[in-house]
Amino acid sequence: METKLMAGAFIRYDNKVLLMKRGLNKTLNPGKWAPIGGHLEPHEMNSPTTACLREIFEETGINSDNIIDFRMKYIIVRNNNSLIYINYLFIGKLNHLAELIDCSEGSLHWVDYDSLPGYDMSFSIVEACKHLVNSINDMSVVLGAVNFDNTKISWNEL
Repeated sequence: METKLMAGAFIRYDNKVLLMKRGLNKTLNPGKWAPIGGHLEPHEMNSPTTACLREIFEETGINSDNIIDFRMKYIIVRNNNSLIYINYLFIGKLNHLAELIDCSEGSLHWVDYDSLPGYDMSFSIVEACKHLVNSINDMSVVLGAVNFDNTKISWNEL
């Protein structure tokens, strides 16, 4: 088995969250909505925080100095045949509204925080959104394990 490590973030400003509508040319989840993020580079394997902040800057132009209360909220593990996906999800807030850059990965949109679970996202991200809207102020890190057929996720606080 191999692993694929990813990191993403739900960045908030007021009652809005920044999401990306992924390009139709993307291999993973084309045309779906997603938090800002991407794959960990080999030198980032021990620091998903570094990877996530790099991805945020690359995809949005938002510098880590503009993000407050940035922290890991979820680790989601999913088995896809012979590939184990591990997704580190972070949350954070902008200290001021930043101008966004054009992104080659897809289009960036500010969406209402409470409507997050209603967007067409991968199963595990939708389930994380459902969990998040009910526990945004909870400081715990939560592990999500997705069953093999992508129909159920089990949550456990770490």
